[in-house]
Amino acid sequence: MTDRPLYDQQAVDQIRKELAAGMASVRGTEVTNSIAAISFEELLARAISDIEDDESDIRPGKLSAVLRTRQQVVDAVERAKQLPASMFALATRTVSNTRPDGSGPGGGDG
Repeated sequence: MTDRPLYDQQAVDQIRKELAAGMASVRGTEVTNSIAAISFEELLARAISDIEDDESDIRPGKLSAVLRTRQQVVDAVERAKQLPASMFALATRTVSNTRPDGSGPGGGDG
């Protein structure tokens, strides 16, 4: 920053604040006008379109995405039914420093 007298810097800061407030007012009016230009019916139509319509093959609409996920889950369940339940048992393995007789670190005899 340059070495300006304090009163000059305060004047510049005040000008910046006033310009920023003016710009914020203009931008606020623009946003309000753009929102006012869209009717409730248009917003509703857009929301329905987002749900029902596919944008492309790689960007499906919400309904297509949910139906695809549902089908994947149903298919996975059907495949799982074909396998024995033992295939889904979780293997448990306990790793510790203590020997089965209780000796070793944490087992009492160190």
